Amino acid sequence: MGAITLRNMPPEIDLAVRDRAEKDKLSLNQAVIALLSESLQPAKTFHDLDDLFGCLSQEEADEIDAIIEEQSQIEPSDWTDQPGTGWKAPWA
Repeated sequence: MGAITLRNMPPEIDLAVRDRAEKDKLSLNQAVIALLSESLQPAKTFHDLDDLFGCLSQEEADEIDAIIEEQSQIEPSDWTDQPGTGWKAPWA
């Protein structure tokens, strides 16, 4: 294992390392290694909905599709005839 000596560390980085060490109950050396490791890892890809893929039955999926289709209908009374005014809120 190699050793690295850091010189002229900016005060804000020194403080951040010390805060991290204290927060995680690590030595300064461990905190620096943890911070370097985190910064060198490739960006994480999140697949937030992957666990839900394929978990619905066809009947459940059809029911959801029907609800979305119904909610996607445009009510003509919600639109104005005046150019540039766009959508009119039902409560307006």
